[in-house]
Amino acid sequence: MRGTGSQAARSLQVFLFLAFTGIAAGATRAGETLVFSPAAANFGNVGIGSSKTIQVTIKNTGPRDAILTRENLSGDMYALTGTPVPVSVAPGAYVAISITFEPTKEGSAPGSVIIGSGIRAFGKIYPSSLISYSLSGTGVAPVPLEATPSSVHFGSVPVGTSISESVQLKNAGTRSATISSASVLGAGFTIVGLTTPITLTAGSTKSFTLKFAPTGVGTDSGLITLKSSSAKELTLSMTGTGTKDTSTISVSPASLSFGSGTVGKTHKLAVTLKNNGNANVTISGVSLTGIDASLSSGLNGATIAAGQTATFLVTFAPKNAKRMSGSVQISSNAANSPTVIPLSGTGVFLTAHSVALRWNASPSPSVVGYIVYRATLPSTTYAILSSPISGLNYTDETVEAGQTYTYVVTAVNPGGQESPHSQSVTAVIP
Repeated sequence: MRGTGSQAARSLQVFLFLAFTGIAAGATRAGETLVFSPAAANFGNVGIGSSKTIQVTIKNTGPRDAILTRENLSGDMYALTGTPVPVSVAPGAYVAISITFEPTKEGSAPGSVIIGSGIRAFGKIYPSSLISYSLSGTGVAPVPLEATPSSVHFGSVPVGTSISESVQLKNAGTRSATISSASVLGAGFTIVGLTTPITLTAGSTKSFTLKFAPTGVGTDSGLITLKSSSAKELTLSMTGTGTKDTSTISVSPASLSFGSGTVGKTHKLAVTLKNNGNANVTISGVSLTGIDASLSSGLNGATIAAGQTATFLVTFAPKNAKRMSGSVQISSNAANSPTVIPLSGTGVFLTAHSVALRWNASPSPSVVGYIVYRATLPSTTYAILSSPISGLNYTDETVEAGQTYTYVVTAVNPGGQESPHSQSVTAVIP
């Protein structure tokens, strides 16, 4: 509140434009002594647009009660708050007032607080002394503070987890600046690594961390406010969105077909798992049933982070000449658990005839494998012979004597999409 002398009795935050010369602080009148601490309020340099507050105690060192009857303030850039007057101060007791200097222009700004003191007699208060408490301060151009980045966007973060972002604070001025306080507004936002007060010399930097740990689903906004008596107040805005945990696993390829495999030999195919959610997936079990095969996964008990992949091998080793089918089952904490991968393959004995196929690599950088197709003439309908093959050759050991076969190959990308058929080749079996 800023007002006149008559308003000072109702509130201690006043502004009076007075030129008063009174008795010095600590003066004694009629056996009564008031001692101020500090003896004078010297605010030093304070940036324009900033403020600095000094708390002053007024102690009664006399033998009887002292009564503060009024508080008048001179100086157009000072404000005073404290205990409403009149107030009685017992011997040895004290009251506190707060004086704030908030410069609006550069230069020295002298001021004073006039304290009226009195005594109580016959039910009335009689003035006994006036004390002038000296104020001084200098308004200076504020030190420019810069933050990089100037605002922080955390994006989507699952509830129950957190994400951190580093911020660099820089004193871009030519003199030191002291950060007196750092406050945070907004649920889920915190400051790490910035303890105030902290002084930055001209040109120096200080890094700290902002952390977002959403407390619920939805978008939150926050504000970091850094205050200094020598620098302009600096604010950084923050946003982040709390989301539900989601965890789903996809497999590529979705199924494995080994085609014909020679009894007694091994045939390997790779499977890639991907965590498509925003939370970690933990594999609790991997099992295989229904086919002569084995796993070399190392996945049991493993954790796949959001957006990450893991690969394992399935080895087909037929023991008998027959067609087989089975599956790999992957149990986890994913929403679509268990994940099942169908398997198929045919065991065949080594025959006197086979067809060895070779082809050139596709020029496309996204190719992950090749699929071999075969047609038995005179039919022109192609049937698949293999699941995706990473190499550039394939041996068809399932041919029959006296037959004529036509072969084509397609290239496959990570999404399972196939290219058009290659140029065909024909093999005549004796």
